[in-house]
Amino acid sequence: MRSTPPPSTLLDRVAAMLGAFDTGRGQLTLAELAAHTGIPRTSSYRILERLVAMRWLQRHGSTYELGPRLMELGSLALQRNSLSVAALPIVHWLHRTTGHVVFLGVLDGPDVLYLERVGGSLAQQLPSRPGNRQPAHRSAIGRSLLASGAQGLAYESSGEGGGINIIAAPIDTRGELRAGISICGRPSRVQFSQAHGAPVRQAAGAIVRALEHSRLARSH
Repeated sequence: MRSTPPPSTLLDRVAAMLGAFDTGRGQLTLAELAAHTGIPRTSSYRILERLVAMRWLQRHGSTYELGPRLMELGSLALQRNSLSVAALPIVHWLHRTTGHVVFLGVLDGPDVLYLERVGGSLAQQLPSRPGNRQPAHRSAIGRSLLASGAQGLAYESSGEGGGINIIAAPIDTRGELRAGISICGRPSRVQFSQAHGAPVRQAAGAIVRALEHSRLARSH
């Protein structure tokens, strides 16, 4: 049961409805949304149907899910994010160089928010994708950022996609934004060694330089 009063203004109610989908469940029913937000079912239904008409949500029978307009806006936000713009060519370079799936993420509160994912068929087998979150302590990128000084590589073995190894490195943005980059692949191909981690470190450094170049260009 909710321990806080339900939202009262229309904007707060809309935010609560959309925020309910942050639980990780792709589809929710009217009853579930009303229970989660504390908004009466009749009012919930009116808000939901209006959001469907605006393409912010989609309805499939008795369930609702995030709609194409929100996905479009989210994609646009990611594309225009200064880190993504500066890092994307380097993310692609790291994928071409190593042949592994590459992730770019930022620390957002207790979580890592993934901004980019580049890879081949293995990437499609992994649940993590741009816009997804993962608790930082369960993410190689997160652990590389949470480590003392955030200077070293972080390693992780995961059962995702049938089993993968991950190597992550922090991107030193001088405290402005806590970001990291990682590669992942089958254990037979990604080994926990400095040799396999070297391209990840190199990519992290290149992103720092790209961000500095972009910052200088904007200041002139």
